[in-house]
Amino acid sequence: MVEEGLNGRTIDLDEQRPGRNGRTYLIPCLESQHPVDILVLGLGANDLKPQFQRDVPEVAASLDRLLDDIETAPANWGDRPPRVVLLAPLPIDDTRPDVHEFFPRDIAPELVARSHAFAAAVRALSAERGLGLVDLGSVAKSGDDGIHLSVDSHPAVAAAVAVEIRAS
Repeated sequence: MVEEGLNGRTIDLDEQRPGRNGRTYLIPCLESQHPVDILVLGLGANDLKPQFQRDVPEVAASLDRLLDDIETAPANWGDRPPRVVLLAPLPIDDTRPDVHEFFPRDIAPELVARSHAFAAAVRALSAERGLGLVDLGSVAKSGDDGIHLSVDSHPAVAAAVAVEIRAS
């Protein structure tokens, strides 16, 4: 098992910090780790940040293109692509005490709605493509920032991913 998570990573955007574009990073990573049996993929929530000015359908379409890339990656030639388990992101919880340190009160309701809509889009994409799915909103809760997983949610997420991997 290889863990490749990185805070701030997007599906396909170049941020000012290096290595955050998942699309340019993922295929070389898959090639260096070949063969990859199962890929647990949780990207897209960062793409909804206000500074990127992306709507939910645009972010979902980017994720769909990334899934196409995974299916046709050179590391798959002569083999099969990895089984993919998507993580539907944890929706933003604007009732948490520190959420407004990240988002001003006037835009928080829109971001909350967009985060719920994107989680729904990931669930739909998973069903449409026949992929595994772990809906973080159903197994985890956010910490005080309203955005990231609470510390005590990590074991529940790991257990849900393990169940989904065994089922897929």
